[in-house]
Amino acid sequence: MRKYSDIKKKYWGKAEDPEHLFLLKPDDAISFIDDCASEGFILFGVDGFRVWESGAVQPCQEHSNATECSNMSQEMFILETIEFIKSKKPLNLWFEVLFDVPDEG
Repeated sequence: MRKYSDIKKKYWGKAEDPEHLFLLKPDDAISFIDDCASEGFILFGVDGFRVWESGAVQPCQEHSNATECSNMSQEMFILETIEFIKSKKPLNLWFEVLFDVPDEG
């Protein structure tokens, strides 16, 4: 099993504000979800953000989801989340992808 931090490094250069929020564009967020889920990490959900040219970041709760709001299996939640992200592509949002990550120490 690859470490979460190793998977994250693969996307570091594609992320907006990687030191804090680690925001990814939709296609990168979907690839990140696929990579992490294939290693067994549990997806908690995604949070949508607007990133302005000035560098300002604005959370958009209406473009977020979470497993706590769902009664479906992890596999179904992942598929639903990927479709959710795809549906938001025209909005030019960035996504913070949240996984349950064990301590790698």
